[in-house]
Amino acid sequence: MQPSTHVEAVATDGIDPPAAFDRLRSELHAAAGCDRITNSRTRDTVTQLRTRADFFRDALHVYAGTGLGDWYAELSTRLHRLADEIETDAHASGILGGAA
Repeated sequence: MQPSTHVEAVATDGIDPPAAFDRLRSELHAAAGCDRITNSRTRDTVTQLRTRADFFRDALHVYAGTGLGDWYAELSTRLHRLADEIETDAHASGILGGAA
């Protein structure tokens, strides 16, 4: 049987959290805003793309004389551009606050 909430997914069988816990969790969720997961995932995606782009940029120096350097440079550039596009779109659509 599938748990009906995230709390139940990690709860110990036979032990129910007090009602106050569920109310507090609901209030915190509401206070944080419904877009917080989208915001977090967007930031995580952009961060991961930039981290990977930096890895490939560093790799291009390691493999510079092997013919792979150009490929790593292109891959790094594309990942950085994709991160920039996602971030710009997220700012424009209001997913991420502040200036791009």
